Parts: sequence; structure tokens; C-alpha cells
Amino acid sequence: MLKIYAMSLFPLEEEKTFQENLRKISEERRKKIEKLKNKKSQRQSLGAWLLLEYGLKELGISMGKMRSNSNGKLYLKEREDVDFNISHSGDYAACAIGYGEGRGIKVGVDLEKKKKRKHLSMAERFFSLEEYEKIKRLKEEEGLELFYSLWTEKESYVKAIGIGIIYGFHSFVSQPCPKVARRKIVDKRMEESFYTKEYDEIVGYSLTVCGNREEFAKKIKWVSIPFDC
Repeated sequence: MLKIYAMSLFPLEEEKTFQENLRKISEERRKKIEKLKNKKSQRQSLGAWLLLEYGLKELGISMGKMRSNSNGKLYLKEREDVDFNISHSGDYAACAIGYGEGRGIKVGVDLEKKKKRKHLSMAERFFSLEEYEKIKRLKEEEGLELFYSLWTEKESYVKAIGIGIIYGFHSFVSQPCPKVARRKIVDKRMEESFYTKEYDEIVGYSLTVCGNREEFAKKIKWVSIPFDC
């Protein structure tokens, strides 16, 4: 099962609330957050981490010892049946947790605030030729929507496999799955099957979850400060 959590970061704009919640996390994580350059980045990082802690606690999963792979993806050292990923953008944070379906579960999530940008040049640089041409044929607003859908899909996939953008966004595509609201990644280099689901519950943002399991949460679980568990 892949579960998705999200929260608004607005409460953390109040300094008292920010400091109270900063004290709740581990010293190691707190120091990393405090090293970030500006308050916005600190709020985003803190919010995403609080969301992760909330989700693991709600699912009865002990955080335990964490490690990171060579590309920086965090994982629980003693729980091969659990994977997680966090993302933040603008005024929101998101967390995806995969659990309960045996060893080797993998999950990634990407959240992006939609803003006007030179999306055609970025699509030409990063996407497959077919994807670029499809965006190019659309009107600007529609093209921007598709750009963000593809970007978050691709980002969530490379985060799920634990490699990141260096994997090459142009080297894989996706196709719709019959009769269900998800897509399947088509990647000749990958023997495992990966699926994605886009959630449209956050107005002005694109949010996509990817995993090597087919069962996705139907909706986002919204969490707010103070937490209820």
C-alpha cells in the first residue's frame, strides 16, 4: 500500500510554532534544518520531516535508525518492508509511505508549485522527443499543465529508484493503465514494474507518487499542526 500525506506550512510561519516543533525532532535533523539559508527553506524542511514522523507513527512504524544511499535517499535500516519519500514546494509539504507488502518496496513523491517558466525549452532538454512534441502542440496554459504532470511523474520515479535526476528524464516514458487512475513507467533499463498516480487536490500544484506496487491511496490524507496522533 502506498499512502500519501500532505500539510500546509502556513502555521510554521509563526516563529513560536516553528521553534516549538523544531524542538520535537532529533538533534541531528534540527542542525541540518538550521543550516539552511533562509526561513522559507527551514519551514519547508521542518514541515516535510514532521509529516514523515506523523505518517510513520500513525502506521505503527518505528523510525529507528536511518541511513542514506550514495545518492542521498533515506531509508530505515532495519525495515526492508517500508519505504518513504518526502517533498515540498511553495507553501506545502508531502510525504509518501509504502508499507505492508513484503521486502523491497520502493516509493517516491514529487510536489511542484506551478509557475510560469520556459517550459518548452526545459521539456526539449529533459524529456523524450515525443513528450516534447506533445507539449509543443498545446496552447501555453495546457502545455504548462502537461509539463508539470510529466515533471513530477519523472521526478517521483527517479526518487523511487533512489538515483535522482542524473538517471535521465528523457530515457523513460509512461503509459496509461487500463481501467485504473494510474500510469505505468516504461523503462527498458528496469526489470521491475513501477506505477505512478497524480493527485490534483492542491490547487496550483502538481503532486505525483510513484512506487513498485499497484495499490495507491485514493486520496491525500491532510494533516495539520498540532498533530492528532
